[in-house]
Amino acid sequence: MKNVEVFKFGVMRWLLPIVSLGVIVFFVAAIVDSTPKDRSEHWFLVQVLFPFAVIFHVCLAMICRDVVISTEGIGRSFLGLRGRFLPWDAISSVDCSPLPSSDGKVKYYHLRCGGQRRRGGVTLWSAIDDVERLVSLIELEIKQRKIPILKRNALDTGTVEMERMPSPVTDYRTWI
Repeated sequence: MKNVEVFKFGVMRWLLPIVSLGVIVFFVAAIVDSTPKDRSEHWFLVQVLFPFAVIFHVCLAMICRDVVISTEGIGRSFLGLRGRFLPWDAISSVDCSPLPSSDGKVKYYHLRCGGQRRRGGVTLWSAIDDVERLVSLIELEIKQRKIPILKRNALDTGTVEMERMPSPVTDYRTWI
């Protein structure tokens, strides 16, 4: 890949390992502390809660991945391991939507490929560091290829085509 630039996921990249380590230490201490007479408690910790906590944290880690962008396409990486890579020519549309949250500050961009509605493509959150620069780089590549930029309304009943990608920081009114 040429001209590769990596955008980190923000504060979550530090919070996730700390919370994961705390949960694992808690479970290891609880398993070591349980005595043979507490067999049901020991079984519940080892067989149910510990695997559930590990699966939960692995899934959370897969969500909080960095964004890798180049002249060839866009992809995700976690701890330096490259994941899904999407060439610019495979992108059919860009959806811009606010995530349902109490303050409405988190926005996302979904670069879709083909006719796949939910799973295909790469999803980017506004929680990524230097998201303004990331959006401008994506918009530059999208404009060159004349890929439509769509905005979903709050009820997800329809889309509106936009001329440019709204900024997650300064274009607050555009997201409403």
